[in-house]
Amino acid sequence: MTEDSHDAASYRLLFGLVGLGLLALVLVFIVASALVAPGIVVAALMALWVFGTALAIKAWHTRAWAPLVVGTVLAVVWIAVITIYGGPR
Repeated sequence: MTEDSHDAASYRLLFGLVGLGLLALVLVFIVASALVAPGIVVAALMALWVFGTALAIKAWHTRAWAPLVVGTVLAVVWIAVITIYGGPR
């Protein structure tokens, strides 16, 4: 491989796409949480996801790692909330 194949734009795109994929996966988990969590909890998680995703997309141009960090934080928050409020109804 040459030095030219390691440019910053390629890494920025890679980090952003992987982060957006993680955000999409967290959305699937939040929607599936409606089966085990109260509606208000799912609505709060959804609002947090919308805010976090908008923030990550806005910050992606200046901070390539933003979608990855926001996706990871949202996944951890989802795990904590489902652990506390989830379970059989």
